[in-house]
Amino acid sequence: MRLLNWMTKTGLFVCLTLTTFSQPCIASEDETNHEYYEKNLTLWREPLTNQEFVWLPTGCFQMGQASQENQKLRSDAGELKYRDFYADETPQHKVCLDGFWLARQEVSQRQWINLMATKPFSQNQADDHPATNISWLMAMDFILVLNGISSGSFRLPTEAEMEYGIRAGTSTPFHTGQTISTDQANYNGVYTYDTGERGAYLEKTSPARSYPANQFGLFDMHGNVWEWCSDWYDKKYYQLSPINNPKGPITGKKKVMRGGSWFTSPRSIRSANRRGIEPDVALEDSGFRLVVNKPPPMKNETISKSDFNPDF
Repeated sequence: MRLLNWMTKTGLFVCLTLTTFSQPCIASEDETNHEYYEKNLTLWREPLTNQEFVWLPTGCFQMGQASQENQKLRSDAGELKYRDFYADETPQHKVCLDGFWLARQEVSQRQWINLMATKPFSQNQADDHPATNISWLMAMDFILVLNGISSGSFRLPTEAEMEYGIRAGTSTPFHTGQTISTDQANYNGVYTYDTGERGAYLEKTSPARSYPANQFGLFDMHGNVWEWCSDWYDKKYYQLSPINNPKGPITGKKKVMRGGSWFTSPRSIRSANRRGIEPDVALEDSGFRLVVNKPPPMKNETISKSDFNPDF
């Protein structure tokens, strides 16, 4: 009944009814199915879920841990901890990606409930918070349902696409620079990185868009919830990764997660940080965001870093 009400509200039920009588209909076709522009960003909104996507232009970047970062991590964490948790971020290597559409924020509890009619979330939060307690397999179920009722083709981002989005044209440990504060992201502020100061520890998620977006117009790329990627995890994959559009190993036992969460220290929300988790594991700080396979914008131009407004 919940799904039927939602289908009727969004116009999907009407669309399916019309289709039954041999009239052409596209489920997500309305005035919001067109690109629009805001502060040098090219945006598109998926009308069934109201998810907003931003076009990230074709580009190359250095993926992984920089040498200065390497020295800092070894000094702070110690050699044993470094090998266990951070050595998989090396070697730093060049990656080039075709342009793609990435969701500006994580899938929310509201979007999950409306589509899946379940509440897996362990925390009692408002529905504008990210959906949590989501395993990789659950995220794939969400995508399967969405692709079945939408004109779009949705998927999880690759690990390379996630780091490209997190960095937003920067080469520092965070898109905010050499360090980060709890005014800029939701993480465990009891801990610090480099010259950063101690800050808040919320011990829970924060609503979408609570913190400033990065230069690509993306929210919560550092912290809030860990986000699933499509790639299988391999600690040594960077030694073999191709330059163009890497998609990870062919097989594996774990899936990649990126971005860190409200629970983790600032070391774990760095742009280069990665972890591998079994695809059937759902954690209270795990969520996801989407990529939509959609043609490039009508005004398809390669945008340089200088074109982005750093104050956005």
